[in-house]
Amino acid sequence: MLFKNGKTAQDYRFAAELLTHVVFADPTNTGARGLQADILEQLGYQAESGPWRNFYLAAANELRVRPADSPVTLPSPQIITPPVLAAMPLDMLFDYLGIRLNGPNAAGQPLTIGLTVTGGIPDDPATYTLRVRNGVLVQYPGTLEPATADAVYGITRDGLNRLAIAAATPDQLLDDGSLTVTSGTIDPLNTLNGLLDTFEYWFGLTTP
Repeated sequence: MLFKNGKTAQDYRFAAELLTHVVFADPTNTGARGLQADILEQLGYQAESGPWRNFYLAAANELRVRPADSPVTLPSPQIITPPVLAAMPLDMLFDYLGIRLNGPNAAGQPLTIGLTVTGGIPDDPATYTLRVRNGVLVQYPGTLEPATADAVYGITRDGLNRLAIAAATPDQLLDDGSLTVTSGTIDPLNTLNGLLDTFEYWFGLTTP
């Protein structure tokens, strides 16, 4: 059989793409889920790559076993830990904060924050300016602009690591001495912290 776009009846990848739209439109459609699972299973049998075979068969299993709209309940490994962050240059750590920033929520909340970091990797600059503009966090190493910043803080590298992985809030860091307010208030840092997402480790391969 030949479709109008030139796809054949045994073009499993094309069929899987079509059924993805059906499953996402109605995750309770057991017929579409079962058919897509069968197709992905065939793709798994044909795959020469071991990882791709695993992806296809895991996705097929998810369609057959996981109830519609139910979260994944597997235990989540902690990949980003304080020892991992301690080995990162600060530039990379602030890039990680930029990944966690919820862009749509941050779009209307411009911020400029100055940081003096102590106890970090010797080659790291001691001062940074962080700016949030148009939903994006940008770092400026080696700069500190108290005249234009909403607030300026001193923070230990350990405290910054804990803040980056949501292990402590700015208020908790202030209480334990890891954070000091040089100018302004704690509010801008609390605002920035509230704009950071915490991601779930597991997600659906073939279901919304």
